[in-house]
Order: sequence, then structure tokens, then C-alpha cells
Amino acid sequence: MVVQFHCRMLKYFTPYRIIAFHTIFFVFHAKGYSKDLVDSEVTEPKEVLFGDLIPEKTLTGGLRHSFEQRTENVILGELSDGNTFLGIPLLNNSNGVPNQNTESSNTQKNYVQNITKDEISDGKLPSMDIFAFSPVFAPTSSKVQTEDCRRHSRIFLHQLKKYKLWALQMYDSSAKLPSGILRGNTNQLGDFDQCLSVTGSEPSTPTEMIRGQYCLASIDISATPHAASGKESLETPVYLAKSMELIKSSRQDSGHILPQFSTIKWGLCVPHSCTPNDVDASLTNALRHFGTSLTGLQIETQVDSDMCYDDQSTELSVGTVIAISMFCAVIAVALIATLRDDGTAVQLKSRGKLEKTLMAFSIKKTLSELLRVEPGDGDIQCINGIRSLCTVFLYVGHKVLSMALMPYSNRINFTQLAQYPVFMLISAFAIYVYAFILLSGVLTAYNMSREMKRKCYIAWKRRYLARFIR
Repeated sequence: MVVQFHCRMLKYFTPYRIIAFHTIFFVFHAKGYSKDLVDSEVTEPKEVLFGDLIPEKTLTGGLRHSFEQRTENVILGELSDGNTFLGIPLLNNSNGVPNQNTESSNTQKNYVQNITKDEISDGKLPSMDIFAFSPVFAPTSSKVQTEDCRRHSRIFLHQLKKYKLWALQMYDSSAKLPSGILRGNTNQLGDFDQCLSVTGSEPSTPTEMIRGQYCLASIDISATPHAASGKESLETPVYLAKSMELIKSSRQDSGHILPQFSTIKWGLCVPHSCTPNDVDASLTNALRHFGTSLTGLQIETQVDSDMCYDDQSTELSVGTVIAISMFCAVIAVALIATLRDDGTAVQLKSRGKLEKTLMAFSIKKTLSELLRVEPGDGDIQCINGIRSLCTVFLYVGHKVLSMALMPYSNRINFTQLAQYPVFMLISAFAIYVYAFILLSGVLTAYNMSREMKRKCYIAWKRRYLARFIR
């Protein structure tokens, strides 16, 4: 009986049925494997990957009716009541299940669910959605010492909420976080002219005008090589953002000889009542949450008094008036000497000392001496060639230094270009300066020996005076 039962069962397992059974098995297995792959990815909408600069709870609901009371929590100028930056969305865990351990994840889900619907009612639409991805800077922090600055900044924020043109212009004039930061695109100057043209007021006090003031802040950022647990150090990204520090500088450098290359320049448009110290304190307060032990960043800011400017008429200082008067006097003397210089009327020996001094400013005579091709009496001709070559390379070196001040979007390419061997002819510009000093000493000694041979004495006072004037 057992043998007959097994024979009857084997009769049903034909080759066609065996192939069909294996086909169905592989299809169901493939579906399950595909499902596992999908669950291991991010299941939240793509919009959440960009994050939200302002928490959802401050953008919806009560903000539309109580914006005046919550202004300082929205802007970057005041972060003391809480962090206004959402964390990065949490990915799924190893089992394919989204993490639900934090309140921020639920908040992000609700916010994304609201903004990704096909139809959103006006009551649920964030009242400052156009500023969500670009924070508003206004010195309303408690660190600001000037009361008018805080009050004007609050007026600016209130009018910005209502989309007033002057408030939008002030907001638009400040620098924003750009793309290409890792290619050296860190210097953002904002809009200088638009900031100075801003003029506005609050409707309740139309006589109290608020003018735009442009301030250029200097920011130094450094990163420690030690990162927090589970994160990589930001030392390399910061190094790339500073264009590999072709010229290592600090915000405290004068910048007269070498430019502040690795220092970030950031343009800000603030009310005219704010002092540079107010802007610096508010900016430091706004950035303090980024310079923590978790990020490993150290951020230091500085806003100098001569880096803030508003479109207000100022009186010229005494030194400026004296300098302008001297330049005007030299131009007038040069014009008079050029008009008197006819080239044939008066011989050199018949001129007095005053007239000789006046004719030394003649443009016609100066040009003829500069463009003269024939060598003069006692000239050392090889020195002219050395001077010409050094002048060309020194000029190119100064142009390269001025180019380092430009806010290029791909400034890291400038640093890479400077690593070529041929660039050593320009980067060693100090050698050409030393060459001019050497040539000056050679010519001075040569002329003094000729004067000693001709007059048997040296007019030291005249030589020191000539050297001082030069």
C-alpha cells in the first residue's frame, strides 16, 4: 500500500509542474528581496533631505498672529531661547524601519506632509516660507548695546513679514550662503549700492526713517583634527573652503602688504543706528551654535569701524583737505611750467634758481627725458635692462596679489595655478624688491664718487633731502 501511494504521488510531479513550481518560488523570493532593498533607503520625501532652517512650530499656527512676540526666535540674531536649526533627517535603521526616537523626526514628517500636499490651505501655509532656506540677519540679540539698533531691527523684521519693498531690499542686500563653498566661494559681499539706497519706516511712526548701513564682517574659521563620535573631522572641508590657504591670514592682519586671503568676508545690511560693535556682537551670538565641540569648529568674527558705511554726508578731515590741496598745487605748477616751456626762448644758464625749480615740473621736458633713447653721460646701460625685467615681474606680482582679493566663485583654481613651477617667477616677488634696493645703492655710490671727483666734496644735506623726498 505504501509503495502504491508513493507511486500515485510521483505521477503528479511531471517536468512541466516542477518548472512551474520553481518559477512561482523565484518570483515570490524576488519580490521579498526587492522589498528589503526599498525599505533600507530613506522613506521620507525628498524635501526633508534639505532640512528646514526654521522649526515648523515657529512657522505655523501662532506665528501669523504673534510674530512680533517671537521675532527674536526666528532670526539668526537671537538663538538664546532654543536652536532654530533642525537636525539632518534620520535614515532607516538596519531593519528597514524609520527611526522614531526623536521629536524632531516627527516634526519634520508633519512639516513635510503639509508642504508636499497638492492643495494647501492658506491657514496651513507657513507665513515666512520664502525665507525658510535663507535665514534673516537682524541685530536683535540681547548682546546688542544700542537700543535704537534693536528697535529698528524689530521694525525691519515686522515689515519684512509684510513683504514691504524696503525690508525686502535690506534682506536681499545681505550675503547668503552660496554654492561652491568647497571650491573657495566663501567671500560674499552682498549688494553695497542697494543697501545704501534702502530707506523705510514703520507706518505708525512715518517720520522715523531707517536707512541701510553696509558692514563687511571678517570671519576666521578653523577646525580641529579630532571629530565627534561617529563623524569625520571638518578640517579638510574648511581647508578647501579657504582655498587651501595660499596666503594664510587672520582677521587681525592689516592687509596692506599681503591680502587677507584665508579670512572670510561677509557683507551685511543692517539699520544705520547699529554700531560696528552691535553687528559684531550679534553675528558672534548667531554663529556660536556652529562653533561647538560636536562640529569641531572655532569661529571668530570682527567688524571694524572703517568697514561700516552708510549713505550719509561726512565732513572732510584736516588731513584729507591738506592732501587734496597739495595734489592740486602740484598739478597747477606742472601746468604753469608746461605753458612756459617753449624749448627755445630761454637758455638753461640764464635761468634763475626759482625758474629752474619751476621748469623741473614741465610735462614737456619730463616726457622728452623719459622717452629719450640715447644713453646719457655716465649711464650704466646694463642696469636699465635689470630694472626693466624687475619692473615687469614686480608689476605682475602686485596684480596677482590684487587678484587674491577678488571674490571668485572658483578661487581654489587660483591656488592650484600657483602650484605650477613657472609661478615661482611671480611668487618670489621679494627678490625683485631687493634688486631695486641693490640698484639704488649702486647708483648712489656711483654718483657720489663722480661728485667727489668733480667737486672734491659731497653735499650731504642736499642728498639727504633728495632721498627723503623720493
